[in-house]
Amino acid sequence: MKRFSAALTAILILTGSDFVCGQTQSLSFNDNVGVPNAGTYNPNDTFSFDMFLTFAGFDALGYSLWFDTTANAAPFIFLTGCTIGTTFPNPTQAPPYPLGFTLSEGGGLFTTPNPSDLGASLPGGAPGVVPGTYFIGHVSFSLSGLAPGTYVVQSAAVGGHSSVVGDTSFGDHLLPNTTYTITVVPEPSTFMLLAVAAISLGLYRVRRRAAGVLR
Repeated sequence: MKRFSAALTAILILTGSDFVCGQTQSLSFNDNVGVPNAGTYNPNDTFSFDMFLTFAGFDALGYSLWFDTTANAAPFIFLTGCTIGTTFPNPTQAPPYPLGFTLSEGGGLFTTPNPSDLGASLPGGAPGVVPGTYFIGHVSFSLSGLAPGTYVVQSAAVGGHSSVVGDTSFGDHLLPNTTYTITVVPEPSTFMLLAVAAISLGLYRVRRRAAGVLR
């Protein structure tokens, strides 16, 4: 029985579902270019994506949204803007931008320097939003010298600041991690420099060999 309970708990955490009550909730990201939740960028590029909230089994009053990132990327990624959708029109905070990460992987959040919830809620007394899929906002980011490699920006589902959707009974439903994958490649100018260096080295070796033959 204990093993079954532990397995069920793990499933609920991974899926973000309230299985017993038939309640489910999730986020999705879409940058509207190619793969919806991934992109390839240079070390100092900008990127953005739309956010969608899907829930079933309850009416919602609002949501909280915190972001996390890969540990070694934290100092080089900044949130430059967040436009809240009309479904939940009242932002819980309106922080000044840009916002940077203070922590990463499991506790990462934007700060200004105080923690900033990017969620939104209905005005007081408004009826809840019925189940469905809704556009909830558009977020923009900038990179500042991020080294080539693969990283993620994700909605935080662990730690002191978890992303949740709140229902009309004032219950919070945990939103699972939703990731946006960032692949950073060198600037085109870097490729050119490497190519020139390789060609120069090749010519140097050819000349040395030719000089040796002539001797």
